[in-house]
Amino acid sequence: MVSVNIDKYIKAVGEIIREVRKSQNISSKEASEKLGISAPYYSRLENSKINKVSLSIISKLANNVNITLSDLLYEADNRVNSNHIKNIICYYDYEIQEEKLLLYILNEIKEERLSKGISQYKIAEDMHIVRQYYSDIESGKNKSISLYRLLEVTEVIETPLYILVERAEHKIENKSEI
Repeated sequence: MVSVNIDKYIKAVGEIIREVRKSQNISSKEASEKLGISAPYYSRLENSKINKVSLSIISKLANNVNITLSDLLYEADNRVNSNHIKNIICYYDYEIQEEKLLLYILNEIKEERLSKGISQYKIAEDMHIVRQYYSDIESGKNKSISLYRLLEVTEVIETPLYILVERAEHKIENKSEI
């Protein structure tokens, strides 16, 4: 069964983005302009007023403040599961296309699901969705999958999202093929 920590996790993501942006003396207006989105929309993202935000947008937000997506998600997981607050400032100098990263993450989810012998039917049932919808998620047909949905999947397969993202980032860095 999917837990209620997902909303806390999404809130933590917004808080971390805001903290890192402020630590780098970047105004929210500058950040929104760099991303090509409106300042009010950017503010809603940082303040977790948009619950169904895509992983692509989250990845762009992280990239915008020079942290890896896996570091961002790790810190969010850490805050939700241990109430531990850490000052995260992890700069990196590589850029990953969000769509490519998403495909690698979905492949990691599939590999993890298969390694644990969990069927797509089981995941779909636990998420209260039809199996075909889940299959479309895992195959990458749904490119606008929300962070919320990904967190649901990772709770069912019992593997934190940040671990899957970190694996995907490493494969991209090392130019591994999926």
